[in-house]
Amino acid sequence: MQSTNSPKPTDFWWISLEAFDDITVEDTEEGFTLSAPDKSEAGQWLTHYSSTEELHAQFTQVLTKALMDRVKHYDTQEEING
Repeated sequence: MQSTNSPKPTDFWWISLEAFDDITVEDTEEGFTLSAPDKSEAGQWLTHYSSTEELHAQFTQVLTKALMDRVKHYDTQEEING
């Protein structure tokens, strides 16, 4: 029986800003991988979003969008500030 408190694929959540410090990014031939200590907030976040193909797809989509939005923000700031 599934817990009613378990996040559903549409209920994406972010870790705290401090928890991002625990994430390691490694280059691979396919792009990159993310890892973090297992019992850390970031590690639990990564484990959850890799537990099913559906959650992994959602994670990839949301993270990619967030990164692209950030790049667009910096590009806009650069255009404004010259």
